[in-house]
Amino acid sequence: MLYNDKISDLFYFYNQYSILITINWKVQVAGQIILVLMGSILIYSLLNMRVKHRANYYDALTKLPNRRFFEKKIKKTDVPQCLAIWHMHNFEHVNRERDYQFGDKVITQLTALLKEFETTEIKLYRLDGHRFAFHSNHLDGVNHLHRTMEKVAENLQKPFVIEGYEMYLPAVCAISKAYDLDETINIFTNAIAVLNFPSIEYNYEIIHYDSAIHTYVFELEIEEDVIQAIKNEELFIVYQPKVNGITNAVVGVETLLRWNHPTHGFLSPAIFIPILERNNRIVHVTDWIIERVCQQIADWKRDGITFKQVAINIPGQYVTSSLLLDVLKRNLRKYKLEPLELELEITETSFVENMENAIKAVSTLRKEGFSVALDDFGTGVSSLSYLKKMPISTMKIDKSFIDGIPESKKDSSIMKAIIDLGHSLNLAIVFEGVETEEQVKFLTTTCEKPIIQGYYFARPMKANELVQWQKEFCSS
Repeated sequence: MLYNDKISDLFYFYNQYSILITINWKVQVAGQIILVLMGSILIYSLLNMRVKHRANYYDALTKLPNRRFFEKKIKKTDVPQCLAIWHMHNFEHVNRERDYQFGDKVITQLTALLKEFETTEIKLYRLDGHRFAFHSNHLDGVNHLHRTMEKVAENLQKPFVIEGYEMYLPAVCAISKAYDLDETINIFTNAIAVLNFPSIEYNYEIIHYDSAIHTYVFELEIEEDVIQAIKNEELFIVYQPKVNGITNAVVGVETLLRWNHPTHGFLSPAIFIPILERNNRIVHVTDWIIERVCQQIADWKRDGITFKQVAINIPGQYVTSSLLLDVLKRNLRKYKLEPLELELEITETSFVENMENAIKAVSTLRKEGFSVALDDFGTGVSSLSYLKKMPISTMKIDKSFIDGIPESKKDSSIMKAIIDLGHSLNLAIVFEGVETEEQVKFLTTTCEKPIIQGYYFARPMKANELVQWQKEFCSS
C-alpha cells in the first residue's frame, strides 16, 4: 500500500513537472512570438518613417533631394554659402514633341551628368521639372562654385543621345551668394530674379546676381501680374489640417496661398508674398482670400462638412486698418457664418512695429468674436513683457523651435519653457512644422492640449483633397 502511494506520488509530481515544463515552453514560445511581433512592428514603423521622409523630401524620378528639402537646408546652413540654379529652357517642348516617358529619360540622363559635379561641399537638388540647384559651402565660396559651373556648362553643350535621337538642352545658370544672415534669407530669391530677367538668353551663360539689375525688374513683374493671377486662378488656396495630438481630432485648418505663374512656374510664397507686401498688393490679395475662404466654409457646411475653424494669415500692414473688420463682417453676412468659424493669424512683427495700435485693433477683433493667433511665436518680439498685453487666444510656435526637438536638450528646454508660458497665459498652443513621430511624442507628453500642424499628419491640400483626407483620417 505504501509502495502504491509512493508510485502515485511520483506520477503526481511527474505530471505537475510536465505541466510546468509545458507552461514554461509555451511562455517561452509566446515571448518569442511577442518579440518577433514587436520587432516586426518596429521595423515597419522605421520603414514607414523612411518612406514618408523619402516621399516628402526626395524627387521620385531622380531620387535627388527636392525643393522642400532644399528650402529647409538653406535656412539652417551657416554663412558663407553660394547657390547656382540651372534652368533648362523650353523643356515642355521635349514632352510635347516626343512624350513624357522620353522626357523622363532626358531628365534621368541630365541628372546623371549633373551628379558628376556633386561633392561633399556642393550638393545637388531638383527644384522642379526644369530647374536644378547646386548649393555650396566651399571655403573658396563663389569662385569655386563658378569654376564648377563652367565645367557643367561645357558638358551641357554636348548633345544628349536617347533612343537614337540626338538633342540639345538650352540652359542658363544663375549664381547668388550670401556672406551674412540677411543675404542668406534672399539667396534663393536673388537667383530666381536672375533667371526671370527679361533679356536672359539660354546659351549656357553663368550669370551672377546684381541687385542693381535684377531685383527691380522681377519685383515689378510680380507686382503687375498678381491681379491677373487672381482672375486667371493662377493664385489658389490650399489648407493644412491642425490635429489635437492627444485625441487625434481635427480641430481646424490653416489657409495657405500658392501661385502657379504662367512664366515662372510654382513660385514659393517666401518669394512672392514679401514682394506683394513691399508693393502694397497684399491687402487686395488678403481680401480675395477672406472671401474665398468664407465661400468655401459655406460650401462645406451645406454638404455637412466641418473643420471647426479656418485660419487666415493677416499681413502686418492690414492689422490696424479699419477696412479689415469691414471686409470680415461683410463676408460673414454674405455667407451666413459666425466669427468663431475664422481664426486670424497675425505675426509678432505686426505687434512690434506698431504695438499700441495693433493691441487696440486685435482687442476690437476679439470683442467681435474672432479668434486671434500670434503666428511665428519667438521670432519677432524683443520683450516678453509685451506678450501679456496682447489680447490673443492662440500661440503658434514657429517651426524653427520644433526642428531640434527632442534630440537637442537645449531646444527641448526652450520648448518646455514656451509651453509653460502658454499654459500660464491660458492660450491654445499650435506647433507648426511637426514632421516626426519623436517630435509628436515629445509634444504630447510635454503639453496638455497640443495642436499639431505639419507633414507628420498632412501636407497642405486643395479643398477636395482635404475632404477626402479627413474621411480617411477619421476612419483610420
